[in-house]
Parts: sequence; structure tokens; C-alpha cells
Amino acid sequence: PRHTPPAPATSFIGREKELADLHRLIVNDPACRLLTLIGPGGIGKTRLALEVAQRSLNDFRDGVCFAPMASVTEADIVPAALAEALNFSLAGTAAPQTQLLNYLRDKHLLLIFDNFEYVTAAADRLAEILAAAPRVKVLVTSRERLNLQDEWVYILGGMAFPRADEPLAAEIPPENYSAVSLFIQRARQAVVRFAPNADDLRAIVHICQLVEGSPLAIELAAAWVNVLDCAAIAAEIQRDLEVLTARRLDAAAHHRSIQTVFNHTWLRLSADEQQVFKQLSVFRGGFQRAAAAQVAAASLDNLSALVDKSLLRRDPAGRYHVHELLRQYAAAKLAASPEDEHHTFDRHGRYYADFLADRFDDILNGRQLPMTQLTELEIANLRAAWQWAVTRRRADFMLHAVPVIWSFSEFRCRYLEGVNLLSQALDVLPADAAAEPIRRGRAHTLVSLAWLLIRLGRLDEAENLSQEAMTIYEQLGASPVPGVATDPRVALGVLASIRGDYAAMSRLGEQAVQISEAHDHRWNRPYAYYLLTRAALAQGDYEQAQINAQRAGRAAQQSNDRWFLAYCLNELGNVALARDEFDTARDHFQASFVIRQEFDDREGMAIALNRLATVKLRQGDTAEAGQLYNRSLELYRELDDKGGLTSTLNGLGFVAMTHGDQTGACDYFRRALELAHELRFVPLMLWIVLGVGELLLRTQRPERGVELLSLVIHHPAGEREAGLRARQCLDRFRDALPPLRYAASYQRGQTSDLDAVSTQLLTDLLAWQSL
Repeated sequence: PRHTPPAPATSFIGREKELADLHRLIVNDPACRLLTLIGPGGIGKTRLALEVAQRSLNDFRDGVCFAPMASVTEADIVPAALAEALNFSLAGTAAPQTQLLNYLRDKHLLLIFDNFEYVTAAADRLAEILAAAPRVKVLVTSRERLNLQDEWVYILGGMAFPRADEPLAAEIPPENYSAVSLFIQRARQAVVRFAPNADDLRAIVHICQLVEGSPLAIELAAAWVNVLDCAAIAAEIQRDLEVLTARRLDAAAHHRSIQTVFNHTWLRLSADEQQVFKQLSVFRGGFQRAAAAQVAAASLDNLSALVDKSLLRRDPAGRYHVHELLRQYAAAKLAASPEDEHHTFDRHGRYYADFLADRFDDILNGRQLPMTQLTELEIANLRAAWQWAVTRRRADFMLHAVPVIWSFSEFRCRYLEGVNLLSQALDVLPADAAAEPIRRGRAHTLVSLAWLLIRLGRLDEAENLSQEAMTIYEQLGASPVPGVATDPRVALGVLASIRGDYAAMSRLGEQAVQISEAHDHRWNRPYAYYLLTRAALAQGDYEQAQINAQRAGRAAQQSNDRWFLAYCLNELGNVALARDEFDTARDHFQASFVIRQEFDDREGMAIALNRLATVKLRQGDTAEAGQLYNRSLELYRELDDKGGLTSTLNGLGFVAMTHGDQTGACDYFRRALELAHELRFVPLMLWIVLGVGELLLRTQRPERGVELLSLVIHHPAGEREAGLRARQCLDRFRDALPPLRYAASYQRGQTSDLDAVSTQLLTDLLAWQSL
């Protein structure tokens, strides 16, 4: 999907020359790929950048992405913040910056980094983006230069106003200047009937001169018209500015004028409003009215007064926002009272602990999608609360937070961030804790972390964590905590399937089913039956696989787990595909895709596309199969999902082989085998060996082909379907060799070592590719 910037909350006034200049440089000048919009705080950089974004949207095929940096505390977090703005999941094992570069490589996109002065140490990351993605352009707003070789600088001043030495000419009315026009418009928001006379206009011009056309200062000053006339406003600013100038000769003139307006605005607040406003500074990324009431004791009257005075902005959805400069000013006021600051952050943390408890209730009661959307909206506040809980070692917070963060990370494919957060949670839930709730919470966190590590291909770590969780439950003599996928047996079963140990997989699945039934753990039950489905399918017991898949699906519906229902539908599709029931398989995979699309779950969509492609391949529609595999491949690349990439590259190898494209088939099979070998994903390695064996039979290398197919048939980790496909292939090409040579090749395959064979194939495929 195309990226779109957020809709501006306020009308845009003036700046036509600046807009024309920026549009020309960004859109029409190929030499300008990194443009830094420089100006002091409050000068209107963000609003101008948003207007540029709106007007440039149709000039970039993939749209415009707006990435705010104000709440980013460290340069190392910039890749994660950009990924969040792009709605791109950092899911792979590669470094976040590497994943981003792979994602952006083919994009035609405008990236806007707002408030980059907080993370200038990350400027080199922008240079790397420009080098890797030739059709990406970057617009940065900052108070300082980035000092990069490719940087173009555009210095932004205040809005247009009549200069002190410029007479008010009748032919250019004051209200035609954008700064004056902005004051009048914002004043009318405070006093609807505001109609300035000539004296007022002169005073407004003076105000604009005093604040040097700063939009933020003008908006704040305009909000005073309900208590002061324009001349009095100008006089107040003039007097305070003279005091500041005398005291701080080293301060920039613009900073002094902004500080003057901030100070005067602060003094115009009642004591109650001051207390509320400074406490609201603990919020990041905006807040809801209910949050403000609990954290800052803010009444609706308080919030309305702060909106009227331009200190807060309320968006159409009812969420409140504060300009970052104003938030910092308020935070400094709060920090002046350490005890007040401490209590405010505590209330913020407790509020979001309750928020997470409500979201956990959503997960358990069929409201997964609203949970995901609400969590996404509050993610900046949740990160802040999480750090509060880590610092304060608040185990009670973590017990609520872990299941929500795990679910959110799974649904949105944000595996790396989930791993980072859950790893911090383990520090707050120590292994040597005496209290049983803490130990159970640790076990829950270990399993949740293990699932995310499986996604990232960090299988040994996942196994160790799952085993530790099992040990904790055994020591406590307790069943897994209530929740989704909390039984470590299921995670261990999935790890067994990757090794091809189907006996262990079945044993763990049976145990998980028994425990979920005995303790009425209805949220674990679908996962337990899913495990049994995979085991039966791999061993060729399609009837039992069908029964287990149906049980898993019913259990998912009974526990209102719509997200996992998509996995169950995939397994029903896999059973149908193994039975050559192509229409039924297609219907299940399409239904799975629809659910995953609802959640914007790209990993789930990629799986469904891969399986739909396999249906088409088995039906002989290789053109459609290739298109579907490539759509799946694009998603898996974005996620850096190595298991998914392996399976999809293997599918493309079969497509190329069917088309007679030996070079392409060798390339796809080699790349798939490299990944499978790295992951130690034995069943997938055997599927790839199957493809290579068939390719060799098709290209007159029959002895080696027979040997490879025999290995697939006899390897204990081979899936039954792979073995059947290998036998069918051998039957088709049985006459390619004399009986004795065929038997000798077949016998060699029976005793071949998969590791040695795959290592040799990686070399051979590269050589065959060049023939």
C-alpha cells in the first residue's frame, strides 16, 4: 500500500514561496535527494513539511512517509521509529537498519524525518538509505544541520509580517501578511466575533514583529484576546522581552521571544491549569481525556481551557496533543518539583498497567483487532510506562503487560521490539523470586519470548527458554497460566517439528491437549490441536490431521481467537492439498488470507499466498503460481522471515523447473537450501533436495537424481507427502537408468548423510547454474 502522511490538524496559511521552493527541490530536482529544513523551534517546520507532504503525495509512486523523531530518545532507535512510521515489521535476525535498507531498496518514496535535532547522531543512517535506495528522497526538519555530503539546506524564517521600517502602505493591508492573518484566524477561534480595528491591526503587527513571525508564538498570543486587547498583549510581550534580553544576552533573539510568550502564557494560567499542564508533559504521542483525568486530575474544563489557550490541540478523534516545545517547557516545570514528578510518573505507569489489563481482557474475549488498534495508538505511552516499570521494578505491571505485548508483537509482526521488551521484563521477574505469582509470570514471559525467538530463527535460545518455563511449572506443580499459547509444550513441539522429530511433536501435543482439557485452558487448546495436526500431516495420517485441524478450528472459535483461526484454516488447506482436493484447499487458504489481512499481519498473508501458489503449481498453472509466490516472497523479504523465504524460494524453484528454466531453478533451489541449512530446518531441506533431485532427472543427470530422491524417501525427518512425491517422480523416470545402476544409486541415497549432501549441493548448484 502507498504511504500517506497524517492529515494536518490546522489550516495552512501563507508560505507559498517556501512551498514552491521545497516542491521544486524535492520533486523536480534530481540532484537534491536530502533536504534539511532548518529553523528554530516553533517556526513552523513541521506544519510546512506536512503541507509539502500533502502536495507531493502523487509525485511518488509509493507515497510519503512521515516519521516523527521528537519522542525518540536515542540514535539507535531511529531505524525502529522509521519502521514504525512505514508500518514495516522488523522481524528478522538482521540488524534493523539492514532490514530497512532491504525494504526501501526498490521504493519510490519521500521520507520525512521531523524534529531530527534529537537524533543527529543517526545522520549517517540517512546517508545509507540514500545509497541503498536510489528512488527515495529525504526531507528533514531540524534545528541544526546534519553535516552530510549530500545535504541541501533550506533555512526557514518566520511568517511574513510588515517590518518595523516598512510603512503600512494602503495598497498592502496588514491582514494580507501571513503572520497577521494567522493571528486573526486563531483569535477568532478564541473570540468568534473578533474583528480588529485599525488600532488592533497596528498592535497585531507589533506582536508579529516582536515574535519575529513565529507561528507557535503567534498562536499562543492570539489565544489571549479573550482577556486582553491587542495593544495590551503587545505591551506585555514587549516588557517581558526587554527583561529577558537584559538577563540573557547570549540567547538567540528568536529563543528569547518564544520564551517570553511561553512565560507569559504560563503566568496567564490558573494555579490549577498550571498543575494540570505540567503533569500532562509525561504523556508521549498524545493522550485520551480519561488518561488525562487519572494521571493529571484534568477536568474537561481544564482541557478545554488549555485548548482555548493553544497549549493543547484536540484531533477529530478526540485525542489531545501538545507541541513538543511546549511539552518540554511543561516537563521542566514538573521537574522543578521532584516529588510531584515522581508521583505523576507513577500515576502514568499505573494508568497504563490498567490499560494493559483491559487489553488482556480484550484478547481473551474476542476483541483482538480492537486490542491491536488501541495498543498501536498508545505505543509511545506504553514504551514510557514500560521503562518506568523496569526502573521501578514493578512486577505487577509486567504481569499485565507481557501477554499484551506478545500478542501485539505477533499480530503486527514486530518481533524484534517484542524480544527487546520481554527480555527487559525477565529482569523484573527474576528466576530466584520466592513469590509464586512472580515465578509463574516469569514462566509466561519465557514462553512468550520463545515464540518470538522462533519467528526470528533463534531456535536454540527459544528451546532453552521453553525448557526453563517447563522446569518452573514442574517445580510449582502448576499448570500454565491462563492466556494464549502459554504452554511451553507447544513451543517445544514446534521446535521438534523444525528438527523433523514427529514422535516428540506428537507426544508434546498430546500432553498439551490433556492439560488444556483438564484445566479448561481454552486459549491453549487450539495450539495443542494445531501441534497434533502438524504431526499427523507430516506422518501422512491425513484423516487424523483433518480431525485435529477441525478440533483446532472449533477450539479457536470457542476461545474467540480469530487470529489463530487463520492458522487452523491453513492446516485444513494443507490436508486438502495433500489429498489433491485443490478447490477445498484454495478456499481454506483464501479464508486464512482474509483474516490475516484484517490484522495487517504480513507474515500470515505471506503464508496464505505461499499455499495458494502451491495449489496453482499442483494444478499446473505455473504462471499464476509464480505471481503468487513472488507476492509471498516480497512480504517475507520485508519481514526477513527466513523460514518463509526458504519455502517460497523452493516453490519458485519448482516453477522455474516446470518452465524448463534450469538456470533459474538452480538459483532458487540454492538460495533456499542456504537458508534451510542455516536454520537447520530438516523437513524443508528435504523438500528442496526433492526439487533438486527432480531437476537432475529432467536434465539427464539420473544417477545423482535417483540418489537424492532416495534420501528424501528414507530420511526419518521427511514428511510423508515429500516421500510420496519422490516416489512418483522416480516412477516417471525409472527407465532413465539400467536396473543395476538404478538400484546402486537408490541404495546410496538410503545411507546418505543429509548435511554432507546439502553442503555438496550448494557448490554443485552454483556450478550448474552457470552451465
